[in-house]
Amino acid sequence: MTKQEFVNAYATKTKQTKKASGEQVDAFLQTLTEGLVEKGKVAFMDNWSLEITSTNERKGHNPATGEEITIPAGKKVKFKASKNFKNEVLG
Repeated sequence: MTKQEFVNAYATKTKQTKKASGEQVDAFLQTLTEGLVEKGKVAFMDNWSLEITSTNERKGHNPATGEEITIPAGKKVKFKASKNFKNEVLG
């Protein structure tokens, strides 16, 4: 589902205009991003959570040349689904 398809579905469910729904979706995404930057975690209990985690430096291989490389330490966003969410999505 694309963002536009999501906005259209949201507009239908909430009986709002697509413009108003698009503004709400944008505000949600901006707030979600700000929460991750400021707090490092955003959790919707009984649904899912997003959390920034650190990764360690590790060894890898360049797929084109097979050469061993060092992948530097960094950060990633970890998604964790609740049991209820998994049951809803996966059946």
